[in-house]
Amino acid sequence: MDNPVIFVVLIVAVIVGAMLLGGFVRRSVVRSGGRYGRRVAASRVDDALGALGATLVVHAPEPMVREIVDEVIRHDPRRFSLLEHGAYGLRFVEEDDGIVRLAPDANGVRLQLESAREYLGAPKASGFWADLRERVGEAATSRGLTVSDGAPLSYERRELDGGGVEWVWTR
Repeated sequence: MDNPVIFVVLIVAVIVGAMLLGGFVRRSVVRSGGRYGRRVAASRVDDALGALGATLVVHAPEPMVREIVDEVIRHDPRRFSLLEHGAYGLRFVEEDDGIVRLAPDANGVRLQLESAREYLGAPKASGFWADLRERVGEAATSRGLTVSDGAPLSYERRELDGGGVEWVWTR
């Protein structure tokens, strides 16, 4: 073991082994992190879509329900907006990030979210949507109307022309 060539070869082998092992560990960690990130993102999207699919049925004629929703929308213009053709907007970034409409229901009028834009990998309108449903439910109840949860909706992902993503109600 007095030969310096053996020490040099051993040191070079350790250095080369560390370089190869470092690349292997790095690739393995990146793959594992990517799988975990996709799993977390998928669960976050599923949770958001479940919340967005909730609907509210107000047991009253459409003009009365529209009056209630209009009043709720006007009280918080930073979060909600009145759009064209009787639609309402949920504002995360833009005024129409979530599109809400009134639809006829067997028991009255159903308040439903028809589409929501995706930001940072998931639709972000679920908090605004829950707040709007709660406020409309409270306003309708305060007028003596009955409200109930409607049938949940499902959504499909669509690419937008401008490069964004939107989740749209599937009929």
